[in-house]
Amino acid sequence: MDELKFGDNDTLSALVANLLRARRLVIITDTDGLYTEDPRKNAAARRIDRVFEIDEEMYRIAGGSGSMVGTGGMRSKIEAARIAMRGGVPVFVGRVTEPGDLPLAVDGAGKGTYFETSEHNLPMKKQWLGFHSQPQGRVVVDGGAEQALISGGRSLLPAGVKEVQGEFHHGDVIEVVNLSLQTVGRGVTNYDSWRLQAVAGLSTEEVQKRIEVARIEVIHRDEWITLTSPVKNDR
Repeated sequence: MDELKFGDNDTLSALVANLLRARRLVIITDTDGLYTEDPRKNAAARRIDRVFEIDEEMYRIAGGSGSMVGTGGMRSKIEAARIAMRGGVPVFVGRVTEPGDLPLAVDGAGKGTYFETSEHNLPMKKQWLGFHSQPQGRVVVDGGAEQALISGGRSLLPAGVKEVQGEFHHGDVIEVVNLSLQTVGRGVTNYDSWRLQAVAGLSTEEVQKRIEVARIEVIHRDEWITLTSPVKNDR
């Protein structure tokens, strides 16, 4: 097992909260939440009280490490919030310094930022796929396949695969990325990498003519978890 770093504590707290199906995850830090800019450098910086979606702008605002003892600062707390939100657990990130601050934080009136979610608790299998498994390879998919996986609730077919990377086998977990190499999600593959390489981009009919497969789907939707926001234009 790889050695854990200090910054992993935030991620571990999110994973445990998901496993326990917690009512709320409270992450206590030395700042009272997430700001639009660094309040130490800009007095006009405004605290963000509620977050309903974590995007790249949110990570940009968080910046890098904010502490000499941690490795992730606010950025690692946002990543933990993303994991917990995906599992249906709302998150509070903020300061608890005075008597009564902790109950207020739990009850929704604390000194910090609340990350809200409309997601439902993830089944254990999906939690393992998304946050505990180790991908053995990855595939690059086109825009149509990305949209189908994220918003259409569809399976991944060979026709949507543009590139196969790494060596993996039937039953392994693989990562799926888009044409910009951004992670779309993870799933259990029905193909060995060499077989998928041979039929990537081909229609279902062509695949069936070339090779024998138990299932035509590269990843069936029941063996899939989305790890990005819906394509603008769920999962």
